[in-house]
Amino acid sequence: MLNIGEELREPEFTESMRLIRTRLEAAMRDPLFRAYNNAWDSNSVVPDVPEEYERLRNAATLIGNAYEELGILVKNGIVDRDLFMDRYSWTISGMWKRLEQVCVESRVATGQAALWENFEYLAVLAEDWMRDHVSAYPKGVRRMVPQPSLSQAGLAAQATPARTPLAPESAGQTSASSVPSRGS
Repeated sequence: MLNIGEELREPEFTESMRLIRTRLEAAMRDPLFRAYNNAWDSNSVVPDVPEEYERLRNAATLIGNAYEELGILVKNGIVDRDLFMDRYSWTISGMWKRLEQVCVESRVATGQAALWENFEYLAVLAEDWMRDHVSAYPKGVRRMVPQPSLSQAGLAAQATPARTPLAPESAGQTSASSVPSRGS
């Protein structure tokens, strides 16, 4: 787990997450960006695009592939599912929501329904984990700081993530820091 955390804090990874958080939603509304992605995915002639679009596609690929690989490790029991979800569920859920439409369009363009399926698996586990573990803090252990209820903090809607239809505009609804920890 420590090595995973170190990898997820690498500058290239954190910069890729930043680009996805700040630029992907708008890019997905641009037909040129979508045509660029689809051309790459279908091995077609790639249109000329601004360098920012190249960086954004590379960022999406890096993050999606990283979570795909982590999903394989969790699915096969190499990394403990509960330990991993306790630490990364919130981040995985947010990244999946941002990259979900990219994944759908890539699956269509490549004809590969299995593309990023282990990332999708992690996203399902993450949603279930967050629904079932509103707090990861051990029950019965006193707190150092009083904890407001979710409704007091205005976060009640975030306690149980809702599934939304696949749409580019739903991809950027979650804000997150580079690698946040649930419960810390």
